[in-house]
Amino acid sequence: MNSKTKILIGVLIGIVLMGGILVFLFGESLEREPEIPLVKNETTIFLWNQGKRIVLNQNTFAKEIQEKCEKIFENADSAYKLVVKESLIKKLREKEVSIEIIYNSPKIFELRGFPKKIQLQILRLLIPLTGRFSHPVTIFYGTPEDKLPDGTLLEYGEFNDLINNHAEREINYIKQILKENFKIEFKEPQVIIKTDKTEYEQGEIIIITIKNNLDKTIVFKTDCFPEYGSLGLWEIERKEKERWKKVKMLLPLEGECLPGYFGIAPCIEKMKPQSEFHQEWNQKICLFNGNGSLFSEKPILLQEGTYRLVFTYSDKFRKDEYTLTGIEIINPRKIYSNEFIIKERCAKAGELINYPPGTNRYLPDVCCEGLKPLAGFVVNEKGECERVKGGPFLTCMSCGNGICETINNFDENKCNCPEDCGVTIKTDKEEYEQGERVKVTITNNLKEPIKLFNWPFVFFERFEDGEWVRIKDLIDRCPSDPLIKIPAFKIVEDKFEHDWGAKIKVRCENNKSVFENVPPGKYRAFVLFKRNQSEEQETIYSNEFIIKEKSEEY
Repeated sequence: MNSKTKILIGVLIGIVLMGGILVFLFGESLEREPEIPLVKNETTIFLWNQGKRIVLNQNTFAKEIQEKCEKIFENADSAYKLVVKESLIKKLREKEVSIEIIYNSPKIFELRGFPKKIQLQILRLLIPLTGRFSHPVTIFYGTPEDKLPDGTLLEYGEFNDLINNHAEREINYIKQILKENFKIEFKEPQVIIKTDKTEYEQGEIIIITIKNNLDKTIVFKTDCFPEYGSLGLWEIERKEKERWKKVKMLLPLEGECLPGYFGIAPCIEKMKPQSEFHQEWNQKICLFNGNGSLFSEKPILLQEGTYRLVFTYSDKFRKDEYTLTGIEIINPRKIYSNEFIIKERCAKAGELINYPPGTNRYLPDVCCEGLKPLAGFVVNEKGECERVKGGPFLTCMSCGNGICETINNFDENKCNCPEDCGVTIKTDKEEYEQGERVKVTITNNLKEPIKLFNWPFVFFERFEDGEWVRIKDLIDRCPSDPLIKIPAFKIVEDKFEHDWGAKIKVRCENNKSVFENVPPGKYRAFVLFKRNQSEEQETIYSNEFIIKEKSEEY
């Protein structure tokens, strides 16, 4: 081996040794994450999927995701007392699914969810879609003021976190987009509280589910002394003018409001991992009456409105001999159920209501809108009204709609609904074939005669495109039609009958009228009348009836 070869080998060995020393000394810094690449002259939107970073800007849905995230931020309504460390941000990127938005220049946002509006200049947003900070969603943000003492700009400020407690719709929308385009499967939030439906009638049973999807035990507050009133496992809030307000209440015990106080001492209860709890609630509460700290003497039903449940829990706790249960909760968290609506419970046409209210807990106390509560009466042989014997109930009917009806074997008549049944109009059947004659009877139950106006005194309407349309002849009298003397009015003291052939004039042939059957459909009759001592014209309608297409004979 000559001297040149020896020198070359020595140089190579030296390079290898120097490389090894550099790796040994600076290996940690050489393995640091690369800088996040920004999209030039644009806001950059990233999807972090458990450490995998995807730039979303080139996707058609990127703008939608940005708008939803910004809406979540603008409507934030509370905050954690949380120190935002670099390690937490790193975990949200590497261990969870998150959306991160980075602005090339500060963007001004106005937070609307707080009593006073707040303006912030924002450089970046980070919104986790899974994990502890996804339910309710926590928004982490960075501003131009977030700097180290030496002036180095921080990604996220030390206390820059906000919570949006009602962003479920926006979060689900974003998740659906990611699920469809990136096949990301989202598990249920770690701890949830929900109701079985989103709309209830007043007094209807609500089934509440609390579920612990964590792999560790959680703790929550419950009752220590239920003999003084029940706090329940959850609280309830009511939406008033787009803001949530706590309902101060206790739950009844055995149907009674005991002399409870709003300051009842709570105890701590544990819930095992991967377990759930179900509770049925009849919507009854003992409401704080505003007098000292006492509650209402009798349970009342939840008022109509929009509500949500609040459940406070923690997965961190420690022993504390100075508490009633020997457990102290650390860093309790609040989660919220879906919103649900309570509608005033009402009885439909033909259904019973209590009279007086509250007589029977299985019946509502009011009729649905547009209905009136009626007592049961019959008209005896002398034409007099007699009260039907029965319980403390009334029946809801459409009294005042111009139709004297029978629903669920309950009759409207001149005794309980004179506005519809003082004068009645009914057909002999409810279904006819084309060309079959329709017989109409007008009955006057009043103690005075009535006048029917406009010959032939009884008119008909057909239901078309959502409204009633009057049936009219297509032409007037033909030259050879017989002349008819038309009276100005018809006085009816008890009954008047009219026979309709269910036909209309359509044209003249040989100077005579040609009639055709009216088309199939839903019809009703009506009359215009005045009472003998009144100048006010009234209109009453018959029952509805069907005219079917005429069946062909072979």
